[in-house]
Amino acid sequence: MAVNPFFKFSKLDQKLVEDLTVETIKVTGQDVLYIPREYFKEDQIFGEDIQSRFKKAYSIEVYIQNIFAFDGQMDVITKFGVIITDRMTIQLAKRRFNEVVKTREPEILRPREGDLIYFPLSGTIFEINRLEDEVPFYQLGALTCYTLTLETFSYSHEEFDTGVTEIDSATKDRQSFVRKYDLVGIDNGSYLPGEYVVQSGYTATVQQFKKGFTYSSLFVFDELGTYIVGATLEGASSSAGYTAFGTTLTNTIVQTDPIRESSDGDNAAFERDRLEDSLFNFDETDPFSEGQY
Repeated sequence: MAVNPFFKFSKLDQKLVEDLTVETIKVTGQDVLYIPREYFKEDQIFGEDIQSRFKKAYSIEVYIQNIFAFDGQMDVITKFGVIITDRMTIQLAKRRFNEVVKTREPEILRPREGDLIYFPLSGTIFEINRLEDEVPFYQLGALTCYTLTLETFSYSHEEFDTGVTEIDSATKDRQSFVRKYDLVGIDNGSYLPGEYVVQSGYTATVQQFKKGFTYSSLFVFDELGTYIVGATLEGASSSAGYTAFGTTLTNTIVQTDPIRESSDGDNAAFERDRLEDSLFNFDETDPFSEGQY
């Protein structure tokens, strides 16, 4: 049996539903920032994103489906620190997305997985994980909304230059320029990656140490205080000591882990422990032969 021929899904009715949808989101929704991802070092063979950046942000209103709180497992304490797994679901009017984003970025036909949403109320940056363009399902035969599933964005050395202070400062505050010290001394030990080098009124963290026959180079970051050229830099763990006769601020930037306030997380600590006290005893020629060879 066919549907009633006297009731049709007219264009005017669909336009009315779309207008009401847009108006409802404007009244009951919240303003967020849509931040498109730009790929500038993509692996064309494996289809992987080697490096990306975020340079634009567009203000747009969305309806938040979460009523009581964020979804997800909230804050989880693991061996690697506190992991925030907040999730939220929002609805975005298709017409408003076309007006705000698509007219300025013609290649962005719809909200894309991997793009970001900045939620000002909590100061959280979310990443789009899933896009559903059929919810609500064909009201009067039309699709008027995008439903987006978001999860807290995991920062991985992406470049932020959107012009929005709240977003850009969150990453720039966690960047440190590496300083190079030219050292004199033949063999006064070796600085360990991740250890502190100290002088009276000065501390810094070792990024890399290059030993030479006559001159050596020490690269440090997270400097506190003022180093006096001509004095000795002592390693807090290695007890290495060299005198610097020159210093240069490099263009190399290291990112600081937002949880530990360090650039390498546990990597530097693992490397330092390996060098100071190995877990294995390799005194025998073959360590797995129980001394037989």
